[in-house]
Amino acid sequence: MDLLLGLFSLGIFSFLPWIIALVAIVDCVRLGAPWYWIWIILAFPMIGAVAYFVVVRSGWLGGRRVALSPDAARRLQARRRLREINVQLTHWRGPAVLAEAGEELLVLGKHKEAEKHFLEARENGAGIDDVNFGLAQTYQMQGRFADAVPLLDELVQAQPDAYLGRAMLQLGRSLDESGQKERAEKVLREVLERRTIIEAQVRLARLLLARGEKTEAQRLLQEVRTDAANLPRYLRRQHRSWIWTARALRSGSARLPRPYVEGGEKPGRRLRLALTAAAAVAVVGLVAVYGARQAQRAMNTQSLMDSAERYRTLYAEVEGFDKRYPWTRGGDLAKLDLTATDLDRYLRVRRELEPAVQESQRQLRELKKKAWSNEDSDNPIARALNGSPYPFADERAADAAFLQSVRDALDRERMGPRELMDLLALVEWRFLKRLEAAPLGLPDFHQGDWIEAWVISEAGVKASGDTQYDRQQERAVQQARAKLASFEQQAAASADLSPATKALLDHRRAEMERFDPKGLPAILVAIDPAMNQEVP
Repeated sequence: MDLLLGLFSLGIFSFLPWIIALVAIVDCVRLGAPWYWIWIILAFPMIGAVAYFVVVRSGWLGGRRVALSPDAARRLQARRRLREINVQLTHWRGPAVLAEAGEELLVLGKHKEAEKHFLEARENGAGIDDVNFGLAQTYQMQGRFADAVPLLDELVQAQPDAYLGRAMLQLGRSLDESGQKERAEKVLREVLERRTIIEAQVRLARLLLARGEKTEAQRLLQEVRTDAANLPRYLRRQHRSWIWTARALRSGSARLPRPYVEGGEKPGRRLRLALTAAAAVAVVGLVAVYGARQAQRAMNTQSLMDSAERYRTLYAEVEGFDKRYPWTRGGDLAKLDLTATDLDRYLRVRRELEPAVQESQRQLRELKKKAWSNEDSDNPIARALNGSPYPFADERAADAAFLQSVRDALDRERMGPRELMDLLALVEWRFLKRLEAAPLGLPDFHQGDWIEAWVISEAGVKASGDTQYDRQQERAVQQARAKLASFEQQAAASADLSPATKALLDHRRAEMERFDPKGLPAILVAIDPAMNQEVP
């Protein structure tokens, strides 16, 4: 719930503009709109996408759309015209209307439907000029080149220059692809006698290479390369695949570009569209991950600040208990005769704090485990969402929760932190000789150093795979343990008690030994400024 609130507070709906931008980019590629629109959409996800749909799609500015590629404009026109034709076909299925519908369907890539319309138009009396060229194209788009040959033969015999020579070119293409090489060569040469067409040059060059006539083939390919350098940019783009083929053609078995209908989708366009969509999705995904990471970081920062403020407030209250509940019997603990009342109050505080100590230790282990698992994770999204390798905000929240328990326990027993420190020093170190309480036998200026060394020693060495780093870790742990041993020897000099106190404590040793000594450092850090270096 906190994560959701954090994301909403930072604008989770900012992901929506990127989704709209994704749709706009895909539409831009699908329509063949100018590529600069992709950069506009990416730079301004919401505004750019809206501008694209308004300017390119609706044409509201000036009443006309931004210039699209000729193919994209032709497909848009085909969609509009096909809607009109379908209305006419519901009333009258005349041959001219059916043939026109077939042409529009062919442009839109609906080859099976186009074939049905062309065949029906021919059955209804359509002429060769209206049907044969389009029907031959539908067969070519389906790979049925042999079926296209008789249709184009019939058209070319009637009109050799039909469709500005494209009918004869497609006849040569169909003959070549259907295996009729000799006749294909003858037709292609005839095409080139009438006009220069790049596809005819490349196809004829491949046929010549297959026969071993490399000189003429190379001459044709060189002509294509030379002419391509002088073509306008839009023509180079239109014939790009054939120009590239001319540059790379080396044998008669090389593959040639697949045919396409003028104005229709070029081969590979759907793959490019899919790749563009995938790239756009990847960009949106990265933005979403980045947004989630920023939201998590901001939420962690705010949580850390709130927990730190709460910790400081609680710490100030705990410090104030020394004035509210003054400890008048402090001083030289070796001369202190502990009373049964003092010991009862101390034991009640320890019993009340024991569950909080155990919970604090459990939370610390979970936080370390979480930090290590995130650090070792191979999932970059998981690492990004966690934001940082160690959850400091969670640790500070756990510290504040534990300090709240200490504050409540001391307030109920009307005890200040100074009194609890003296009782801990007397019971845990001087009587039970617990190593975790050793800093209580040290001067104040060494107590924080003991806690730091103890934390490093308890953490131990975690293999990282970096030999140099692991060695540094191992040296730090060894130095920390040596420092602890030195501190323990220094603290041992203060381990004495008055006979009366010792007798009282001996009587209740079993009860005191049940408390977990691992929690003592947490209690010491919570109540002693000398050991808590994080609290000013």
